[in-house]
Amino acid sequence: MRPNVRPARWFSSALGILLLGIALSGCATPQYRFVGSDERDLVIRMPRSWSALDRSAALKASGIDPATSSWAVFYDAAAKPVVAHVNSISTDEPFMYAQSIPISAEQRPSVTDAQLRELMLPGTPELRDQAIKAKDFAILTEQTVSKRKQHGVHIRYSFKIGKTKEFYDRIALTDPKRTAVHVLFVHCTEKCFAAHPEIDDVVTSLTLKSH
Repeated sequence: MRPNVRPARWFSSALGILLLGIALSGCATPQYRFVGSDERDLVIRMPRSWSALDRSAALKASGIDPATSSWAVFYDAAAKPVVAHVNSISTDEPFMYAQSIPISAEQRPSVTDAQLRELMLPGTPELRDQAIKAKDFAILTEQTVSKRKQHGVHIRYSFKIGKTKEFYDRIALTDPKRTAVHVLFVHCTEKCFAAHPEIDDVVTSLTLKSH
């Protein structure tokens, strides 16, 4: 169930706030917009300055098999967004990827917090331990998300690539019936994360909706 996303291969009631902002700013363009899945089973609060990449081209570049995903989007915050950034291991501007992975009836009983956690983290526990000892990898924050309509894991970690420290902010949620796992992550350099506090807004805005 682990999504095959190349940037990770180095190791094998928001609507009300938005409406209020519109009322206060008159005709000004809102800072955020809402992005929903094709099935309308989730919504993400996205900065308007982040650009959506062509889905087919981005999927092809990422190496993700479209058959394993019921929905996927890629957003690039670079001044000149390009599909090539899908493969960037390090980036100076936020790059966001989200995917919905259907779960078969046979798989649902095995979807645990531990499995969701491993889905979020790179490599294996053994490789991560080695990287921690080398001071190349660190888990910065880790939280369990537990709400009536969604449950999952939210993790932020850092990884040193050469002299650059890359930050990854990831979340994986599943619905009460465990029909799918919804993954969202944003990554860029440590300096980039400090300059873009909206990254946390994007990641934590992932909301599952009941039909």
